[in-house]
Amino acid sequence: MSDRVSIIKDAYFQRISDAIGLRLDDTLHWDFIDNFKRITRACRKAQKHAIRSVIDGGTGMGKTHTLEHYAATNDYVLYVKCTQNMSAKDLLEEILEKLGIHQVIRGNHAKLRYIKNAIINRKGYLIIIDEVEVVKAGIYGIIKDLSDWAHRRAGFIICGMNIISKLDNLASREKAGFPQLRRRFSGLIS
Repeated sequence: MSDRVSIIKDAYFQRISDAIGLRLDDTLHWDFIDNFKRITRACRKAQKHAIRSVIDGGTGMGKTHTLEHYAATNDYVLYVKCTQNMSAKDLLEEILEKLGIHQVIRGNHAKLRYIKNAIINRKGYLIIIDEVEVVKAGIYGIIKDLSDWAHRRAGFIICGMNIISKLDNLASREKAGFPQLRRRFSGLIS
């Protein structure tokens, strides 16, 4: 180990600290390290044992950072970050792209079948759908179908803010498919 110390400009230090989630005010904080470890363990467990889980937590807790890191450093991880204007078709096409399937496939059912076949033919996949709280209700049907086909074949994680309460609310109102979806994602990491 070298005893050499390099001085860097404050602007560079700030960029690095922002990138790794280090927060500075009067004192040094790195309060999401426990979340990082917990989420990483949940990802490993879901991938190894092909289980479904929910990661639910507030903003700034390092969920997205940790999931992106896990996806970048592990094989067979399909990470998709949802957006407000994402359609079911967009979600499926992004998963197909992550699987390396670039051909034109018409219809969501056909796209689901391609994803199913890819997952069935190789154990050890983990599908992570992040920022699920922003999607339209119609996408939850696709998430339910994907989780059904991945059951005992691949890990499946949905992540975001207040997902459990959103699913509970929609399930309690007997919205089509939501009671079933809520039951499938009973494993909570918060």
